[in-house]
Amino acid sequence: MEIKSLLFAILTTAQAVMAAPLAVPLRIPYPVEDPACRGDLAVALGKSTHAWYGGTVALAEAGDRSGGLIVMFQGTEIGRLDKGRAAILFAAHPQVESGVRAAPAAAAMAKGPESPATALASGEWARWGEWKQEAVVGYDVDWLYSGVLVRRNKAKAYFRDRFGPIYMGTGAEYASFKGDLADSVPYARKAARFGWEVEIGIPFLRYRVASAPYALPEYFWAERDLEGKYFSPDRGEKVVRVLENGAVPSLEHTLAAKAGPLRYSFILAPGAYKSPLHFAALDGLPAGFGSFGMGALITPDGFIPGLWFQCRDFELARMRFGQSSRSLRFVPGRIAYFRAVRSQFSLAWSGAVAMDL
Repeated sequence: MEIKSLLFAILTTAQAVMAAPLAVPLRIPYPVEDPACRGDLAVALGKSTHAWYGGTVALAEAGDRSGGLIVMFQGTEIGRLDKGRAAILFAAHPQVESGVRAAPAAAAMAKGPESPATALASGEWARWGEWKQEAVVGYDVDWLYSGVLVRRNKAKAYFRDRFGPIYMGTGAEYASFKGDLADSVPYARKAARFGWEVEIGIPFLRYRVASAPYALPEYFWAERDLEGKYFSPDRGEKVVRVLENGAVPSLEHTLAAKAGPLRYSFILAPGAYKSPLHFAALDGLPAGFGSFGMGALITPDGFIPGLWFQCRDFELARMRFGQSSRSLRFVPGRIAYFRAVRSQFSLAWSGAVAMDL
């Protein structure tokens, strides 16, 4: 268990024990990261999730014989669920129940932190590999520069859900381009297109296949100094391969991996790029305004470092489906900036409306 998690467990356990003497040992609080479960907890306690953004919500089994749950926020008890309401919550979120039930007793803290094998067996590390389960409708605006300045507008919609151990998702997008590139590449005006994607994955690993455009692929700006260049499959370009207008669109394959904040993607699109591209990053790092991340796009010419910031989401509404509820959220903005040494940069903004699945 990480030092931060260990300290959090010690503090929350101590506070709960001092607040109410218990007949049996209190289990170590289990952090609840699933937005849908957090939303159901808010409904059960009659609270708003707005106050919970950026904080840690945790559950622990009550130390008495009630069979209920203690709900904590930032290490302080904010409410309790009786046995009946706890059963309803667990029925809607079995993964959370597994985490709460598997947490060791508070007395086990005296023996020191868990070994990696124990943490893995208790499901502590399993959350590091979870992918977001959500439906999203959003819009992106990117300013891309490599000798010429291009603005890319992209409307998108996708969803991803979990079916047993398997994650599955699909999506569609419409991208269009404005700027100076149309003068350098005559057919760039026709680069606007509809695209699609399909993905399948398991915890820690995900595969995605998407339609790749024939004219301007996602990372076309990674090619140095686009001004005056006219790309074709037979030219000597190093990074991107912008195909002729009549060429058949290719497919873009992405293999993505994550482990907590660590991210890595391997991107292969033979019709769009001369060589595979790589993306490595640290993402979802906590900050007062939301979160931030840093990483680099690795190309045959070198690497292009970047930094991005994600504002906190705002809950627009909560919709109930049977015994569970789903949060409809507004994602106000994600700003990302990548800059290469040789006057190449990407400045991007994205916003969306999302619903947890």
